Amino acid sequence: MTQFLNTILSKVCSINTTPLNQNSGSNQTSDLKTKYCQNLHTSLKQLEFISCFEMHLDNKKEDSYKLSFLQELARIKYSAEVNTIQSIQYCKVA
Repeated sequence: MTQFLNTILSKVCSINTTPLNQNSGSNQTSDLKTKYCQNLHTSLKQLEFISCFEMHLDNKKEDSYKLSFLQELARIKYSAEVNTIQSIQYCKVA
């Protein structure tokens, strides 16, 4: 079951770690803003899923899950939080 949950998390919560380079020009700036806004939407959806999943885990015994699984969930959540904050900062400035 843990492998199944890891597979689901890896599919649903795949973090977009591709760096978004800032380029000159209005079209490139507009494209960059669009990418950041899409990244913001994706990160918020990931956080929503993780929140629901954590509520599900709270209803179960945490001891039944491997520590590595819980650590990976925490890592994915942290990455989504960082991506969300970075995207919000960019969208506010641009």
